[in-house]
Amino acid sequence: MVDLLSASILNVNDDDANRYMVSRILEMAGHRVVEASTGGEALRMANQLRPDLIILDVRLPDISGYEVAARLRANPDTASISVMHTSATS
Repeated sequence: MVDLLSASILNVNDDDANRYMVSRILEMAGHRVVEASTGGEALRMANQLRPDLIILDVRLPDISGYEVAARLRANPDTASISVMHTSATS
């Protein structure tokens, strides 16, 4: 069972200011946060780190957040990672 008070979180957003803000809030709440700015980075980091949660922007510069989530679900090693989509424009 995941300890939600100290979850490891991958924060994926290509907007530097939004990524910074979300990461700092999560860190202040006691979570361990790593960051990515592209879908490709997110997939690599998810495979390497296996975070408890991925906060995933819908619009990324290389592939959409929806495609990232689909690839995560298709991979047995990352299929069980929780994903929360975010978007400032959609």
